[in-house]
Amino acid sequence: MKLDDRIKKDLGELYDSDLFKYIQLFKDCKITEAEQLSLKLFGEPDCFSTHGLPGYYTGDRDAKTVMVMLNPGSDVLSRNNPFATEEALKKLNMRTDSIDLFVDTFKKGSANFGEKDADRVDNFDVKQAAFLKDWPEDCGVVIPDDFPDKVSSLAGKENEKKRNKLLQNVKQNVLMQKLQLELIPYASREFKSIGNERIKHLFPYVETLFDEIFRCEERKYVIFCSDFFYRLFELYKSEYPGTIDIDDKQSRDVFNNGKNSYCTSIRINYEGKSMKAIIAHTFPNKTLPNAYEIMRKYGAFCYDVWKNSRF
Repeated sequence: MKLDDRIKKDLGELYDSDLFKYIQLFKDCKITEAEQLSLKLFGEPDCFSTHGLPGYYTGDRDAKTVMVMLNPGSDVLSRNNPFATEEALKKLNMRTDSIDLFVDTFKKGSANFGEKDADRVDNFDVKQAAFLKDWPEDCGVVIPDDFPDKVSSLAGKENEKKRNKLLQNVKQNVLMQKLQLELIPYASREFKSIGNERIKHLFPYVETLFDEIFRCEERKYVIFCSDFFYRLFELYKSEYPGTIDIDDKQSRDVFNNGKNSYCTSIRINYEGKSMKAIIAHTFPNKTLPNAYEIMRKYGAFCYDVWKNSRF
């Protein structure tokens, strides 16, 4: 078959199958809140995934420990792929018989994601376990005694299975036994810079976070895992006085090859309830994904600041 004939045959099948109609139909199938928030924050409609499944939380909603991230870190184009959504539906065992079942199975799948995703090693999840390693047992996350010390001794191809088994166990525990919340549930690979005048559009999402955090009376530890939360909360408390108390002195320590690491203690006051928390400014540092021992030291430092907080 000649090249021109092959091109016409293949493209003809796509053309005759109403490909363009389905593309438009898919473009119309979107989460308007994600699109509107993207426009409000960045002036563009596609900075967040508008077609893929959102990620509101993973883990135990009644857990004693809550770690809050900015948003699910996933490429927008990949997340918007309908085949990726189909795979996510299967992984979460979601039912599509009715809207109630769709929502209910989504929540169950989010709670059990650590179990559904048990075979995959993810450094971002594992480093959360390293961060919590030296927090008290009442944080609720069971971390093996030999982690992270044993990881370095299992280097090399010959130890790959043993190393992966250890990391898979660590990952599953940290995903299942704590609650991970996202400030924004819509995925993006990176969180672009936002001017102060636009940050106010995130205030309703802060309220959603606080409502979920205080929903459970057993909460013990709350960790906001980004420097961005400091700026967000400074602006939020200016708009809503009395909601957040922020320590006027950031705590600093040096243990990452001479680089400064920071955290700040805060207190959240919400609907007559109050809880102290910590902003882990340095948690997202891109030099730390595999540096489990350094992340462990940083976590221990943050706990010490939390424990000795003036709040």
